[in-house]
Amino acid sequence: MVLRTTAAIASPPLARRKPERRGAHVGSTPPPKENEKTATSLSSTLLSSRWNRALRFAAVGGATGALQILILVVLEGRGWAALPANAVGFVFSAQVNFVLNSTFTWRDRAGSRPLWRRWALFQGSIASTAVLNQIVFAGAHVFAPSIVASMCGIAGASVGNFVLGDRLVFRRGGATVTAPSPEQAA
Repeated sequence: MVLRTTAAIASPPLARRKPERRGAHVGSTPPPKENEKTATSLSSTLLSSRWNRALRFAAVGGATGALQILILVVLEGRGWAALPANAVGFVFSAQVNFVLNSTFTWRDRAGSRPLWRRWALFQGSIASTAVLNQIVFAGAHVFAPSIVASMCGIAGASVGNFVLGDRLVFRRGGATVTAPSPEQAA
């Protein structure tokens, strides 16, 4: 003898139910699949977390570093000497770097200062790291091909670029950096 519960009596047997159609949600979008939720959550965490600023900086630096090397290769292919070709690549990629860092790496600080002021501070900070970039490039170029030497110069300047970008160019609120008070430190 089979006992049926009230729920089993009220609903039709499984064989008689209409199959659910995907995308048949009226007036709304279907809920994301489980793997879409995970991918969205992961990309959101990686791209928007302030703790992952260094990762965003590295992505921008990688893209603009590749642009610098591309310009170097093209100019050398047209007969330019390596040092001036690298300098032109650096200057051009630095402008792209500013745009990408403003809109991606430090986008949460975009309204902290007027654009012209951030751009001017960026040019000053890049000028100091450009010297380091060129010195490392010239030293490495004695032993390595231009592309490898350029990669060394980019890597050498990147730490300084990150620190200057975070503490000076894209500083939150545009206020001066001060040491924490004893109450804040505790």
